Amino acid sequence: NPLVEAPIGSGYNSDAHMFYNDTSKKMEIWYREVLGVSPEDEENIYRIISSDGIHWGAPELLINSSASNILQFISPSVIFDDGVYKIWVMRDFYLVYMTSVNGKDWSTPVDVLSDGKRIHTWHTNVVLYDDKLHLVNQNLPGLIKYSYSEIGNETIFSKEVEVLKRSGNPWDLDGQLYRASPIFTPTNVILIHGTISPQYDWLLGAASGVDMYNLKPITQKAFDFYGVE
Repeated sequence: NPLVEAPIGSGYNSDAHMFYNDTSKKMEIWYREVLGVSPEDEENIYRIISSDGIHWGAPELLINSSASNILQFISPSVIFDDGVYKIWVMRDFYLVYMTSVNGKDWSTPVDVLSDGKRIHTWHTNVVLYDDKLHLVNQNLPGLIKYSYSEIGNETIFSKEVEVLKRSGNPWDLDGQLYRASPIFTPTNVILIHGTISPQYDWLLGAASGVDMYNLKPITQKAFDFYGVE
């Protein structure tokens, strides 16, 4: 670490998303770079590629945007399906969807709907598992919602259901919920999520359950009991 150095000056990298490309048999990390270029900011999406998870190639520029509003490519979620890159990003606080064959030439953004309504969001994550698209939405001010769709129907999702929120207990690792990532198995799901503690520590928290509708936070007391740091 780091896999990619921070930009020089006031710029920063954010919103990394890692997935496995089953066609190339390689891992890809896509991330967002922001550069301050007065009077406009430059917002870029890059990727790095690895065949072993240890050695990574040089950053490759995929998307470039210069605008006074840098809320165009927040929290990219990417999958590679049937020869097509599919990406969901937050644009001006709503979720949009685009496709590309080469990762550089993209279709016109299309609004993503849940129960017929545009999805208001801050940071989302879309995961393909068991032929379903699972959408985890961390919406302001920190609630995590869940909806799903079928592969091939990437812009129409089920009604969002709130699946995790702050408990208010100081021993819970859910001070301010942030972007979340579900890990599915045939018998359960674990939701790993960013969190900001009441003391403003930036941490990772977790919740688990038999499915996305029955999640229970894993508390700091549980980690302490089992000796996990």
